[in-house]
Order: sequence, then C-alpha cells, then structure tokens
Amino acid sequence: MESKATGTVVLRERGMVKKFAWNGNPVDRERAKAAFDAFTQGGPFLAVAFDSETANKGSRVTSFTELETIERERGVVVAQVTRPLVGG
Repeated sequence: MESKATGTVVLRERGMVKKFAWNGNPVDRERAKAAFDAFTQGGPFLAVAFDSETANKGSRVTSFTELETIERERGVVVAQVTRPLVGG
C-alpha cells in the first residue's frame, strides 16, 4: 500500500501539466528535484508552495531546497510552478 505524498511538484506550461510526488523514496524526491530545477532554469517562472492541496494561501519559493524545508516544518508541501503570462 502506497503512503500519501509528503511532497508534490506540479509544473504547468502552455497546456502541459506534469506532476511529481514523493514520500520517503529518495529516487522519487530526486526525480521531482531534477524536474523542478530543469523547469526553473528554462526562463522566468512563478513557484508557490502550499502546505496542502486545498490551501488558499501559499508562499513564493525559488528553489527546491525551500520546498524541502517547508516539507520538514509542516509535514507536507505542494508546489505549483508556472511560466508567467505573456502578451496583452
């Protein structure tokens, strides 16, 4: 039986959505970190971390290390990472 995720990263860009989750498995955590790092190094981004999937208030983060800190402090972290809207 699989445990509930303690960390989730959702990457969103132009209709594409990729979700990475982990709970104690270093391979899953490393996969999420690699995806987060690749996405955030590809240009401007907005990353907001929440302490649950239904939380209304989050905090802006700029690194995967910040997500790990929130996970340690609150027991769970859910990050939504997007590209800024362009155009007008």
